[in-house]
Amino acid sequence: LRIGQRQNRFYAQWSGRPTVMQFDGSILGSVPREWIRYKSPRLLGFAPLSLRRLTLTEDPAPPLECIFDHAAGATWSASRQGADVTEYLDRQQLERLVNRLSEFEAHDWSSDPTAGLEALQQPLLVVDLVIEQFDETSGEPKPVPVRMSLAPTVAGQRTALYYGRLNNDPNVFIVRRPLVEELLQPILKTKPEAATK
Repeated sequence: LRIGQRQNRFYAQWSGRPTVMQFDGSILGSVPREWIRYKSPRLLGFAPLSLRRLTLTEDPAPPLECIFDHAAGATWSASRQGADVTEYLDRQQLERLVNRLSEFEAHDWSSDPTAGLEALQQPLLVVDLVIEQFDETSGEPKPVPVRMSLAPTVAGQRTALYYGRLNNDPNVFIVRRPLVEELLQPILKTKPEAATK
């Protein structure tokens, strides 16, 4: 929401919307000055079937890329370092992970993101998503990339709380360890040679 003043009149406009509203300046006292306290804990919200690509990078392992092919019977394939590991894919665990990500919520927001941003320079887990969404103007589907990074509050340790960040958002959220451990559950039934290198 953008708010401006001109000639003792106040105007507001939602970002991306053409409508400009004029309002009484007396309500400015109700506008929060620290928006971080009003941010929703809901970080991700999408239909699981709209996910097209999921890439998990757990330090120090190489990325595991999973692709959802809706046209070919709604099937998943997986690869790591160019090797096809689809036969090792635990589809039930993958579906649990996708469902968890589709309604992902933070425990809290950090009021001082400096330490979190520093910790996230070396994340424990990076989740890259490509979600297919319909463009409101064209009505055509378009891929929307999302990156979520997670790091412990103390480097190299399993901490009770973890820092997190979406894309390049300067705000840092906080999640609890059980949620991080849920995301770290392996989605490959076994560890083939191609998956461990």
